[in-house]
Amino acid sequence: MNDAKSSKKVKSGTFRVLEVVNLLIAVRDSGITKHAEYMVLMHLILRCNPDLAFACWPKYKQLQLDTRLSPRKIKDAIAALKAMGFIRVKVRPNRSNYFFIEADKIKALAEAQKTAQKSAMKAKEDRAYGEDAATIRSIERGSKRFSPIEPEVPEYPTDADTDPEPGEESYEVDADFIKKFGPICPEMEDVSDLD
Repeated sequence: MNDAKSSKKVKSGTFRVLEVVNLLIAVRDSGITKHAEYMVLMHLILRCNPDLAFACWPKYKQLQLDTRLSPRKIKDAIAALKAMGFIRVKVRPNRSNYFFIEADKIKALAEAQKTAQKSAMKAKEDRAYGEDAATIRSIERGSKRFSPIEPEVPEYPTDADTDPEPGEESYEVDADFIKKFGPICPEMEDVSDLD
């Protein structure tokens, strides 16, 4: 019975970690451009609990240690994130505030950014390839990677190709042949050591 409870905790703990990691990836892809807002949101997510509606309650001092930003920048970033709808703040007098991360909004923004990037890439390809863009895209869908020109791989002779077959004669060039007909290659010009 005790083993079942501990394995259940591991599964739910792993699931929570994956939820937080997916949310961190969504923040990365969301297109937040200001450094302070990005850092504050990332550190709030690292401290949040997915089981409690992505809630966390760090003190401003803790956020200052985590992000290495000034208290003023942290407060401005929190106000901007609140205005964008990424977090909700519940003020508690004489205690740290509750921060609720709006995970659905962050994930939706990240998906919208990805869609916009894909359509921008499609438009760029259309401009670059012109009429052939649709053909190239259909070929790319069929294979993971499309290379319009496949490089030719030269075939180099191997030792097996140059060795004579059993029963065939092997001809060696001797010094008289070189003197009579000339060298086959520049290295063979000096025939003095062949005699």
